[in-house]
Amino acid sequence: MPSPRKHYVYSLAFCPGPVEEAEGIEMLRFLEHSYAVAMVRVEDAGMAVDTPEDLKLAESHSLSSHWGTRLAGNAASE
Repeated sequence: MPSPRKHYVYSLAFCPGPVEEAEGIEMLRFLEHSYAVAMVRVEDAGMAVDTPEDLKLAESHSLSSHWGTRLAGNAASE
């Protein structure tokens, strides 16, 4: 299975297909080019980030969460 970085490089190499163009969802690019996409069920409603204000809210939420604390700690050590 290619690494996430390789998936990113592949996504740049592929042109968006008609479904991705219509929906604006980059993950569809892999499906349109016959790549499998794994999905996992989560118990979180998620958060839409559509505006700069949404981004600020998401950043403050993620930094106050367990994973945000761990990620911030890892970034500080790099």
